Amino acid sequence: MKYIIEGFEGTYALCEDEEKNTIKIPKYKLPLETKEGDVIKKIDSFFHVDKEETARRKEERLKKSEESLGEKET
Repeated sequence: MKYIIEGFEGTYALCEDEEKNTIKIPKYKLPLETKEGDVIKKIDSFFHVDKEETARRKEERLKKSEESLGEKET
């Protein structure tokens, strides 16, 4: 299962799963480098940052932002 880190609240990471449900995952269960916007995967009982998927999503969001700005300028 994949999750997207939406933000942090106290000792929890607020995450969205593939079905758009929000869940809280204790920060201590996540890799130290985890940050907002990262895609994480649960493999066995451990969470790992999916660097490729995170990079793809960031690129996709940047492209959408650029397209949105281009529409506003016309």
